[in-house]
Amino acid sequence: MSETSSYLRPNRIFRIWSFTANHNQLIVRSEPADTEDEQFRAEVYFGNVQFMSIKPVHRGLFLRRPELLQRKQLAERFQLPDEILDQAFLVDEIGSEFVVSSNPAWREAPRDFDAPSLFAFDQPWPPAEDVRWGVI
Repeated sequence: MSETSSYLRPNRIFRIWSFTANHNQLIVRSEPADTEDEQFRAEVYFGNVQFMSIKPVHRGLFLRRPELLQRKQLAERFQLPDEILDQAFLVDEIGSEFVVSSNPAWREAPRDFDAPSLFAFDQPWPPAEDVRWGVI
């Protein structure tokens, strides 16, 4: 497991894979890239989603917390109270898209694009040996 301050995958196309409003859960997923070092499917799970402003498809994922100026801009633009932005995570490179949630978790593994989610309840815990994983 890896606990990091960011999760950067600039050369991937990520899509919203699922959003469950009843459970406030969002999963974004990318296909394996065609490069030798990126043959793993990647997924990011956001739990307890309180707010999101995110496009359905992204070229690259630049997941990190906003800096102070970015927080102020987001609060002003979306009329959000400052305390909610304590749990904000930027998604795109320029910082205009974000999700307010609990700390996102990520997993990468050699899987087909249509295989069940790496976050499905029937997946082993801790994840199998072929799974790289972490938390932001």
